[in-house]
Amino acid sequence: MSDSLDLSGKNVEQAQEAIDALFEGLSGNKHLEVIADFDLRVLLPALQEQKWGRFNWFPLEDGPSNWRIDLTLLDPPVSPRGIEEMFTKDHQRCDDIFVLVEQAAQAGDINNAKKSFAEFILGMNHHFAMEEEGFFPAFEEATGMTQGPTMVMRMEHKQMRGLLMQMQEAVTKEDVAEISQITSTLMVIMRQHNIKEEQMLYRMGGMHLSNQADALLRTVQAL
Repeated sequence: MSDSLDLSGKNVEQAQEAIDALFEGLSGNKHLEVIADFDLRVLLPALQEQKWGRFNWFPLEDGPSNWRIDLTLLDPPVSPRGIEEMFTKDHQRCDDIFVLVEQAAQAGDINNAKKSFAEFILGMNHHFAMEEEGFFPAFEEATGMTQGPTMVMRMEHKQMRGLLMQMQEAVTKEDVAEISQITSTLMVIMRQHNIKEEQMLYRMGGMHLSNQADALLRTVQAL
């Protein structure tokens, strides 16, 4: 990550002002790691209200004493926000972190493997929640399809969660060989899963949920 902003010690108003200042004079996209000693999600409602379409926001660390987010400032703004656009971007982000886990394990670097895996599993669980608690139910209600693609995706989420638990155990044991072995299996499943979502489900969702996509994406972003 190219830059960082530490909001620790600031109150909510001061933190909001610091975030707002990042957008001033913005030219091109800017990628940041935002750090705080409080739950950064308290800043999100105002940011969504004032600058929707001008940022991406994804979690990196979720307390209990430190919070970090991956914040990308977007210039030009993305308007309107779309299901395929936002969810595919998160696929790409999680894939990038996954590569760091894999590279660290192959190099025998257990400390970086642990750090990257913590970010990866948080990102994956957040992505699953955005789909299972927001997108999938909305898609099923709009289409009446409850035994179709969303059912298959939920089954694959369960399979990936099992592999993530195995990876967590391997990381805890500091067994880099086992981490590498599990990442090889998970990589294949993730790629197949992502292709199905990106080439079919997200596009279908964009068509069926076009009138409610904006509100839906604001909601799932804050999970």
